[in-house]
This record gives sequence, structure tokens and C-alpha cells, in this order.
Amino acid sequence: AVDVGGLQLDAATRRVRQDGVEIPLTTREFDVLEFLLRRSGQVLSKSEILAGVWDFDFEGDPNIVEVYIGRLRKKLAAPSGASVIETVRGLGYRITSNISNCISPRPAWVRCCTQSTFGCSWIRSRSS
Repeated sequence: AVDVGGLQLDAATRRVRQDGVEIPLTTREFDVLEFLLRRSGQVLSKSEILAGVWDFDFEGDPNIVEVYIGRLRKKLAAPSGASVIETVRGLGYRITSNISNCISPRPAWVRCCTQSTFGCSWIRSRSS
């Protein structure tokens, strides 16, 4: 089992829990999340994710990675809208192990500070 920041993945049963609540995932969503979680904190490019999750001879659109990252973000988003999957612009994606200090002074925006980034950033709240 892999446990990162309240997210538990059990490869044997292929189940994912977030803060004790089971999150239903498709087979491919599970595979992408497992790949990211086992490399928590590392920045992984789309091509690395494709090579690690899809068949070596995959000939489809590499943007399929973005589709699955988007689906996982929606399913795993905190109530504030913050995501455990962080985009590192121009490089790829990484798991953010701790989303903390999220405050919402404006209804449509949330300011979040994470362990894996320098400083804090404003993100659009999921509820807006």
C-alpha cells in the first residue's frame, strides 16, 4: 500500500481511499494515480507517464495523459478545490503530499500553500 498525504492506494485490492473515504476509479485512472504516487514528489513528464502506464507501442494522442490527470483532479479535489496533482509548467506533473493553509478571502478564489512548491498560489475554487 502507498500512503501520501491522506491518500491511500492499495495495489493488491486496487482501491483508493482519501481521508478514509473510498474513491471509485477506472482501471486507467488507478494506473495513472499509482504511477504518480509511487514517485511522489518527482516531476513526471507526459512521455514518462505514457511510457509507464500505457503500452510501449501506444500510438494515440499523448494528450490522453492530460485527460486522465483532469479526471483524477476532479475525483481527488479537496473541498477548497485544491488538487493533490500539481502541474509544473513546461515539465509535467507531480503529487503534492500536503495541501495546507488554504484560505478563501474571496468566494471564487482560494490561496493554498503546499510543501512541494515555493510559497503559495491562488487557485480558483471548485465551488465557483
